[in-house]
Amino acid sequence: MKSAKLLLSALLLLVGITACYDDYTHDYEGADMGFAVAKPLRTVISDRDMNIYVGVAIGGKREIDMNDWAKFTIDPSLLEGTGKTLLPANYYTLADPEYFRVRKSNSPVADVGITFTNLFYEDSRCLTDYYALPFRMTENSMKLYAKEQRLVLPLLNTSVLMPVLITAWET
Repeated sequence: MKSAKLLLSALLLLVGITACYDDYTHDYEGADMGFAVAKPLRTVISDRDMNIYVGVAIGGKREIDMNDWAKFTIDPSLLEGTGKTLLPANYYTLADPEYFRVRKSNSPVADVGITFTNLFYEDSRCLTDYYALPFRMTENSMKLYAKEQRLVLPLLNTSVLMPVLITAWET
């Protein structure tokens, strides 16, 4: 009798564990992309030989698809009322001028590389939070995108914009 109860309990446990297996092996219905955190100040400190990447997190998927992407624009209107100045276009180069793309098959992030030019490092204002680089995500490969996402480099705590401070590393 005791062994029958133990066997029945083990069988029920096994059925209970495997009954929901499919729920944990497939992607969620609502996969999407977005800037990970919208409020804290983000600081980018760049030395001349550093690789800097800015991008969006991918959520709601178990498998990383190297073909996922998000389209963005540099939108100066996001700087209105912030006291920040748009980082001059000749101070940086984007690896792709329009798209965040997945670079690593083990990281759920679509991003773009930023390389700073010598003009960036020669400008003393780059040692402060004078300049900002405002990213606006306008669409992505998830097809469920309901609203625009914005990232501003830098901007202090707001609920809509993601701030990142770009500062040159003085050596």
